[in-house]
Amino acid sequence: RKSDFRSHDLVVVNPGVPRESEYLVVAKKATKRIENDTSLFFRYDDHIQIAVTGTRGKTTTTQFIAELLAKKYPLVRPSGNTPANALLAEFTRIKGKHVPVVAELSSWQLEYLPSAQKAPHIAVITNLFPDHLNRYRDISDYADAKANIFHDQEEGDFLILNKQNKWTGYFLKKKPKGSIFYTSTAALKGSSNGIYIKNDVLIFRADSTEQRLFSTKRFVQEHGVHNLENLMAAILAVKLFDPTIVVEENDVLRLSFPVMRQEEVYKKGRVKVVNDSCATSPDGTIAALLRFHKDARIILIAGGTDK
Repeated sequence: RKSDFRSHDLVVVNPGVPRESEYLVVAKKATKRIENDTSLFFRYDDHIQIAVTGTRGKTTTTQFIAELLAKKYPLVRPSGNTPANALLAEFTRIKGKHVPVVAELSSWQLEYLPSAQKAPHIAVITNLFPDHLNRYRDISDYADAKANIFHDQEEGDFLILNKQNKWTGYFLKKKPKGSIFYTSTAALKGSSNGIYIKNDVLIFRADSTEQRLFSTKRFVQEHGVHNLENLMAAILAVKLFDPTIVVEENDVLRLSFPVMRQEEVYKKGRVKVVNDSCATSPDGTIAALLRFHKDARIILIAGGTDK
């Protein structure tokens, strides 16, 4: 009832609720506080947080970060945009324990994050491509929702951006307060901090000091260039959070991958079946085609809504 949205103090919005909902219009006119699970979590959580967003790769990157951190922090689990470990469940699970939060955040979850007036200590934006334009006015509106991940960062926080994604410049124009680190599959120019590839070797740069990590050749052969981008963002987040954690080639070759992300579900003889159900935009499907086109003739089964 609309009367409920005038009389109650707090409205907690499920991410699926349209921003134009007539009930939210009533609540806003009545100057009621509107939040969602993400803004509530960040408002009240006191752990150090690493949060990941982006059009593609955010689930995989979040899982990589959690698994690499687990070498030193065994209680770490990926949380956020997943039914297996929702943010408010994570709040209860780690309360009073010395463990970082590693959260995947969708644009829908980020829409109300500024109301918390807090932001993750380390924010990652993997990339931005056209998507969810059935919800947002245009791609700039979609990008603005993503940018909320660093809206309330302060000096001493970190923002990780994809140097080669064309929307990175848009985010930089918003003048983030945190220190900027980049991922790049090409050499980083000038004095930019971040992680990049040179002659198939991963190189970490911070404050003009460079550290050679390991060869990425085998990882790319097995998992594709797009997963290398996810891996670089994950390693960067881990090194910024805790520089004492050593990440080696064997560590990354043992990483697990989320289901329905180029998941090889069947293989017999010359037949391989890949479940890529989460490639819900053209860019995700293109990444799969680029990865598997050398294996054999591809039969692509695709469908869904145009977002």
